[in-house]
Amino acid sequence: MILYYWVALVMVFTLAASEAGSEGTPQDDRKIAFLFMSRGPMPLEDIWREFFRWKADEKHYNIHIHVHKGYKIPSSSFFHGKEIPVMEGGGHNEIGGGVLWGNMGQVLAIKRLVRHALKDPLAHWFTMMSEACIPLTNFRTMRNSLLGFDKSIVNACDMGAGEMETHSRWRPGLDEVGFQKKWWRKSGTWFALLRDHAVMFVEEKKFEHGWDKVPCCDEHYLPSILAYHGQDNRTTCTDGFCHVHWPSLVAMHPHTYGGDEITPELFQHLAQPEGSSKGFAKQCS
Repeated sequence: MILYYWVALVMVFTLAASEAGSEGTPQDDRKIAFLFMSRGPMPLEDIWREFFRWKADEKHYNIHIHVHKGYKIPSSSFFHGKEIPVMEGGGHNEIGGGVLWGNMGQVLAIKRLVRHALKDPLAHWFTMMSEACIPLTNFRTMRNSLLGFDKSIVNACDMGAGEMETHSRWRPGLDEVGFQKKWWRKSGTWFALLRDHAVMFVEEKKFEHGWDKVPCCDEHYLPSILAYHGQDNRTTCTDGFCHVHWPSLVAMHPHTYGGDEITPELFQHLAQPEGSSKGFAKQCS
């Protein structure tokens, strides 16, 4: 698969730097599925190797990665052997295995990742990120915070037509399949889903064809499907799973952090909750 998106952006988990939440019980064997969408090499894999090496029990997580068709992860890579079958689950608009950024092919590729991770009945949270993400805290803090939270970290709440770009991005194909504007939502591409929401996401087939011509549908499909299922109150409404810095309201791409910007002060800033964050986002920014 070939996936075009904001690969140059160094996105980071919005998680606090200090340990938070309870340690859980020895009997708590719920897992977190770490799902990566990558065009190929994982340039930050050394950081992830340390993240999973330090105070992370292998029985508490799974790692799955989706790379473009034809790319082989080197045997020396930390991510070797964690690839999912490229065409698992199929896709009606994936011609020749190509996935373009922002179209329905990307959504279907993400669905394949989540569907593959659902095979493990112990997987409780499903976290989606790119090859340009890095964690801001250790595994134990992240796991404890997620397991102590009861909402999927994706915004399926009605924010108003203007903010959700309803008028500019709505396409007739949605009307044709019976999808209503009252369910239209907008959120970030990267997310953390509770298991029942992950199931709703991958099992939805009724409306798929209607999204083919929707621009940037990766920002709309998932939260809209959850809204269709009446799950607004079980998702976040303002918080996100990953930090993204938009330089302006009309910017086409997020800010790319350069080497001179990667300082202790930046990470301290990212570790602070924003606004009226609650629950997971208050503990893990």
